[in-house]
Amino acid sequence: MAAIADVRVSIPSLPDEPRHPKRFAFPKRSFGKKKPVFCSAKSQWFDTWPFLHYDEGQDVMFCHTCVTAYQLGRIESSKNTATAFVTTGFCNWKDATVTFSNHLQSKSHIEAVEAIITLPKQTKDVGVQLSSAHKAEKEEARDMLRMILSSVPFLARQVLALRGDGSDVSSNLTPLL
Repeated sequence: MAAIADVRVSIPSLPDEPRHPKRFAFPKRSFGKKKPVFCSAKSQWFDTWPFLHYDEGQDVMFCHTCVTAYQLGRIESSKNTATAFVTTGFCNWKDATVTFSNHLQSKSHIEAVEAIITLPKQTKDVGVQLSSAHKAEKEEARDMLRMILSSVPFLARQVLALRGDGSDVSSNLTPLL
């Protein structure tokens, strides 16, 4: 069987948030040939597995996190990527709960969660970090300037020179700071 990287697949276009229909009559599918069992998707699954995204038109579910990570190129396509949750959509409602739990613990889903959810929360934009450092430096410089400016009127009232004879040792301003 070919890996996902070897096959051209169409990745579904998903909205920014996963679709969780609550009051929807999910269509039933037949499973098994001798004794067919009719099963459908359940709205309770969205509470347990919030990463699921339901496509009403195809009656399939996708992993919203994995599809987003794959579209953004944050995870590599490989044998580990669950094609049912990323490209074709999952619709085996009979074994859904077991498959969802397995997908939640799969390597590809864990990588997608790290790339899309965990890392952006832990890391800041470089521009934001530089801006924060620059802001802290400006605040420190303002505090120093306020201290200098508050010392000048004191020395003026005492009729003392700011600099003394030109060296920092004899300066009247330096000891005040």
